Amino acid sequence: MINIKEHEMIELTFDPLFKSLFGKEKNKDLLVFLINTLLKLNITENDIIINNTELYKENINETGKTVDLIVTIKTSIILNIELNGNTNYPGLINRNVAYISKIYSEQFEIKQDYYKTSKKCIQINLNNFGITKEKDMLIYNLNDNGIKLTSNIEIYYIDIEKVSKECYDKDIKRFMKVMMSKNYKEIEENTQYMGKLGEKLVKEVKELANEKFIYGLYDKKKDEEMIRNSIRYGAYDEGIKDKTLSVVLNMIKERIPINIISKVTGLTKKEIEAIK
Repeated sequence: MINIKEHEMIELTFDPLFKSLFGKEKNKDLLVFLINTLLKLNITENDIIINNTELYKENINETGKTVDLIVTIKTSIILNIELNGNTNYPGLINRNVAYISKIYSEQFEIKQDYYKTSKKCIQINLNNFGITKEKDMLIYNLNDNGIKLTSNIEIYYIDIEKVSKECYDKDIKRFMKVMMSKNYKEIEENTQYMGKLGEKLVKEVKELANEKFIYGLYDKKKDEEMIRNSIRYGAYDEGIKDKTLSVVLNMIKERIPINIISKVTGLTKKEIEAIK
């Protein structure tokens, strides 16, 4: 077992830990608390089913897609929760819209009545970067020229850091403070309002932080961030310039193989992976 020091707590904003924490059957009580907080519902563990997070492939050549959490609520709502990391990269919103659209379409079979059989699909994006400009939370619906086309798909964007500091909804604000906790002392203080459930959350976070798989991914993430920052601020002896970084980002966007990018730029594969 790897022992994590207090100041090295793995935050809830780290995607693999978030998915492991709220995606386990034994933690359905924590997931229910999160759902009730965000959607203002009053459901119990018996009202939800944690679904498979791998979306179906329409053909054998399609790359598999795995979302963070999919939950069926009282057989009438399908909820997709996405924890988006530190970078608001081009295409993020389109990717998540594609996810919720695919989740919605998976309900139907040939000759089904779309109106009678469709469940409402809600996607909540918890963003660990500043996407919102004026509002704490944004709600989107499919529309055309301001006319609502359907009530069956809703997309929420929540700026975790901003909401943790200023939000009209006290309960959501308190839980976003839990999400932003940086060490065990902070998370223990921030979860006190949750009572026994807060104690369980802290216990689960500590246990997950000591799992080699989770800590290994977290360690790799920190290493990649250090490389990325070094590249961005010119800390390498090679003195990589902004122009080179821009070229690399454009090549990645165009899906040029990493080995070719490496030959063109002189960067190692590890450095290129860190820029993504």
